[in-house]
Amino acid sequence: MMKNKQDLSRRDFIRNSVMAGGTVLLSGVLPSHAQTPIFSAAENSDSPEADELLRGVSDIHLHAAPDSKARLGNELEFARAARDVGYKSMLFKSNDFSCHDRAYLIRQELQGFEVFGSLCMNRVHGDKVNVFAAEKAVTTTGNLCRCIWMPTQDAVYQNIRYHGKKEGVPVVDDNGRVLSEVVRVMEICAEANIIFATGHSSPEESITLARKAREVGVRKCVVTHANSGIWKMTHDQIKRCIDLGAWMEYSYITNLWGPGNGTARFRADE
Repeated sequence: MMKNKQDLSRRDFIRNSVMAGGTVLLSGVLPSHAQTPIFSAAENSDSPEADELLRGVSDIHLHAAPDSKARLGNELEFARAARDVGYKSMLFKSNDFSCHDRAYLIRQELQGFEVFGSLCMNRVHGDKVNVFAAEKAVTTTGNLCRCIWMPTQDAVYQNIRYHGKKEGVPVVDDNGRVLSEVVRVMEICAEANIIFATGHSSPEESITLARKAREVGVRKCVVTHANSGIWKMTHDQIKRCIDLGAWMEYSYITNLWGPGNGTARFRADE
């Protein structure tokens, strides 16, 4: 029987989100040239609560507290729950703060479980993509920054679509060329062999970024939530990204949008 959205338990949410989201990213549906593993971590098979459907899964996009907006739980709680149901690893994301430094501390508490962090290039780091912030992120203790996202909440595309204002942190110039600072961050990701993610860039910007990332030598380029809202891509756009060697990220959260939820302004499955 289908459960009401509000009745989903945290375990159900984690289980369902991975079944519909993370497993798509890791299922081998991409061409062979895009199959560089996202993480290298041993499976957690010792937990008595381990679920065969979740064993070995890596979630690469999870928002949790501490953050500058309300979240359902904190990073330690989510990491512990994920470990207990058999996850392989988790990567946390914050729109405003670094979380790879906190991942280092969470690992001290959850010995043997792989937790990673990331960095988003929003205005908290300046009015343009901050190369220095990226350089420091990949040299932070533990080397746990495994993804650098292009602007999300401060993306120019998002501001245009939601607020009618061309403002924010740009990734391309007025002629659609990738900005030099973005190219340098791509190079940093390539050198560190970590994920370069398109963030809240437009579908066409994401294709442009994926093309440039391949030229630069990025081996782990991820097009962010290509199935949701104003970022929803057409079949042709998705194919173009895959042909460029990018991974397509699909989010389960779109199934939980709608009346009675924190994101009521969106339609479910949008």
